[in-house]
Amino acid sequence: MQQRHLVGDALPFIRVELPFMQGALGAKFEFYYDTVWTRPTIHDDWSNEPDWIVREDNPWYVKMQALTRLVAADARGRYVMMSPGVGMASDLLAGMRGTQAFCLDLIERPERVRAAVDAIYPAWNRLFAESYRLSLSEGVAVVQNAGIWSSRPYITPQCDFAFMISPRHFQRLFLPEIARQAATVGRALFHLDGPGVARHIDAILDVPDITAIQWVPGAGTPSPLPWADMLRKIQRRGRSLQVICPPEDVLPLCDIVKPEGLAISLSGSLAPNELDELFARFCRRYA
Repeated sequence: MQQRHLVGDALPFIRVELPFMQGALGAKFEFYYDTVWTRPTIHDDWSNEPDWIVREDNPWYVKMQALTRLVAADARGRYVMMSPGVGMASDLLAGMRGTQAFCLDLIERPERVRAAVDAIYPAWNRLFAESYRLSLSEGVAVVQNAGIWSSRPYITPQCDFAFMISPRHFQRLFLPEIARQAATVGRALFHLDGPGVARHIDAILDVPDITAIQWVPGAGTPSPLPWADMLRKIQRRGRSLQVICPPEDVLPLCDIVKPEGLAISLSGSLAPNELDELFARFCRRYA
């Protein structure tokens, strides 16, 4: 963190990032140097479906508590802590069933999927609340994966699996989970990742407790500029907006969106002097 050059509202942080909810609910993993993949384990007839209950002695739950305490105690007065990513039922189930099998489940056994999504909610609620409780008890500020501080707890719900499914299945099976989580916490910044998920934006904006949108243009298409109409729509609907943006597109982005409620996070790295120059030009624009 001492080697990072921060400008604007960028905050120094450490993230406690492991698949805690998935592990606590029985998922199996393959670990790589930069990511984790969930192995399909639920049978086609769902006969070995877990009970979706987080138990006190579950090793992943114990590990989440221990690592959260460790980082929070070290962070107090020095940096902020990025909360463990608890996740969503949709992506968890897609991993534990396998995406192809899970897509067929939406057609062949939607009630089974809906029941599993509902059953996972208490586990999500418990893990989310516990991660905040442990962090705040150590006196450290908490941010989510947006990297933005808030005076109240907030979440960054996402449904990356939504890029594979129709608006009808998204709205019937997964949007209610997103709305329930947002209502539970009261402040939510939805992680809108890529063109496939962007087609659901109108339904997402109909959820009143989603107060902001984080737009990630997606792999292979890093520029947010072609999405000007969608970004303006988000602002017209009264939502704040965080845009993940390459350095060369920062100032052109300012031409197409309003500055009120806007955060811009760089998707590429710059040398410190280049970052300072870009930030100075950005500030002069609104001076």
